[in-house]
Amino acid sequence: MLRMRRLVYFLLDICGFVQLLRWFHRDGLTVILYHGVAPQESRDDLYNYRKKFIAPEHFEKQLAFLKSHYTILPLEEALRLQKEGRLPPYVLAITFDDGYENNYTYASAALKRMKLPATFFVTTDFVFEQKPLWVDRLEYACGAGASSREDKERKDHELRMRCKHMSPYEREVALRALEEETRALTNFEGDKRVYAPLTESHLREMAGAGHAIGAHTQSHPILSKISPEEARSEIALSKLALESAGFSVSPIFAYPNGQPGDWTEKTEQLCKEIGFTHTLTTEQGVNTPTTPPYSLKRIAVDGTDDDMHSFAAIVAGMRLYLSRIKHFYG
Repeated sequence: MLRMRRLVYFLLDICGFVQLLRWFHRDGLTVILYHGVAPQESRDDLYNYRKKFIAPEHFEKQLAFLKSHYTILPLEEALRLQKEGRLPPYVLAITFDDGYENNYTYASAALKRMKLPATFFVTTDFVFEQKPLWVDRLEYACGAGASSREDKERKDHELRMRCKHMSPYEREVALRALEEETRALTNFEGDKRVYAPLTESHLREMAGAGHAIGAHTQSHPILSKISPEEARSEIALSKLALESAGFSVSPIFAYPNGQPGDWTEKTEQLCKEIGFTHTLTTEQGVNTPTTPPYSLKRIAVDGTDDDMHSFAAIVAGMRLYLSRIKHFYG
C-alpha cells in the first residue's frame, strides 16, 4: 500500500499535477504540521513506528524545498495579512504540536540555520511537569514483551482508537492496568529519552530565536470527550502556565488530535472567551479568507521522510483530493 501510494504521488509530481495544484492554491494559506524531528533508531519496541518524527537529514531537505517553493511566514503574521487582503502568493506557515525535546535539538536548530519561523504548540503538563503524553505511555507499554512487531503495532493501534473515545479518567484506568502488565513510561531516562519533553530553557531559547509559542492544552485530551468545564480548564490553564512562565503566548490555539468531532461549537466559544483569535485543526486543506477562524485547516506531514515527491504532493493538498476521489468511487 505504501509503495503504491508513493508511486501515485511520484507520477502526479513528474506529470505536473502537483505544481498545478500548488498554483491553484497560490492565494491561500497553507499550514503544515510536524510533531518532531529525530534520528530513526533500530529498536525492538514501537518507537516512532507511526513515523511522527522525521529524520533530521530529511527535515532539512524538506525545509529547503519549502523555502524554494513557498513564502514562509510566521503563522500569526500570515493570518493578519490574509484578513487584510494583503497575503502574498504561495504563503506557508510551519507548526509543531506537543512539545518534544527534539523540537529544540533538531527542528529549531535547522530552522535557525535556514532562517525560517515556526510556531510550537506545547502540552503544558508534558513540558512543565514532565508528565509523559498518554499516547507515548501507550506506545511504550505496547512495545514491551516478546510478541511480534506486527502484534505490537496492532495492539497499539486498537487501544489508541479506544482510548481516544474514553474520558480522561477511563483512559487513565486502562493505561495503568496495561502498564502494570507490561512496563510504564515513568521517566525519560535511557531508552525513554526519545519521549522527553522540551524544557523551559529550551522554550526560552526558541522564543528568543523568533519562534512563536502556543498552547495545546494541559494533558492532551480530546476536548469533545470531556465536559465544557474540563475543556475550559484544559485550554485556559495551558495558556496561563505559559504566561506564568513569562512567555508571550500565541493568540492561536491548536486542538489535540484535531479531527472532525474532536471539538464542538462550545469548544470554539470557549477558545474565543479565553482570548484566542484562531484555532487550528488537523483537517486537511488550504485556508482562504472564508475559512472559519476557529477551525483552520492544517496538513500533517508525518511519515514523509525522504520521499520528496510524496512530500511535495501532500503539502500541495493532493492527499485531500485523492481521498475524495477514493470516497466517490467507493
